[in-house]
Amino acid sequence: SYATGPVEVKAYVAQISDYDDVFDADYTTDTAFGIGGSYDLGGGVSLLGGVHRDYAEEGYGELGVKFKF
Repeated sequence: SYATGPVEVKAYVAQISDYDDVFDADYTTDTAFGIGGSYDLGGGVSLLGGVHRDYAEEGYGELGVKFKF
């Protein structure tokens, strides 16, 4: 993770050595990865977003707002 001012960026890579024993599905890869970030708007409000690719090589994205009370 990396933070500077109101911006924070996080990334991950996950790999399993024998996914046939872990999952019932026949996935096409043993590596998943993603990157996401947040921007602090102040007053306990942040914008969040991220994208990742899973073990089935499908991509996902998310975007949202986080409130801290």
